[in-house]
Amino acid sequence: MTIGERIKELRTQKGMTLEELGNKVGVGKSTVRKWETGVISNIKTDKIARLSDALNVSPLALIGWEDELKFDNMRIDIISNEYHYLSDVAKDSYTEILTCLKLLNDDGAKEALKRVSELTELKRYKKN
Repeated sequence: MTIGERIKELRTQKGMTLEELGNKVGVGKSTVRKWETGVISNIKTDKIARLSDALNVSPLALIGWEDELKFDNMRIDIISNEYHYLSDVAKDSYTEILTCLKLLNDDGAKEALKRVSELTELKRYKKN
């Protein structure tokens, strides 16, 4: 199932029109229609965050990773909860990192974790 199909399914399950969802996300109904039909398939991270809030699902569920990666419920809850505490810049980075991880095999994912962990050891990148 594509992200557009998930958006349409969730929107219709909630009884929302294209216009209602568009208003909640801050776009026009034609943009929502283009997402649903796949005309626009590269949805910006800020819009994914707003869509997930409007549709009351985690960003991971919206982009289809819950089924694909077979996260258990506890992991999904942790990831979703942590996402809401991030700054706007960090939310964009978070979504982009997850998008990149999807392209990696297991060895690549381990290497990505190693590199991100290394960044947390550098004082200039740590939160105060």
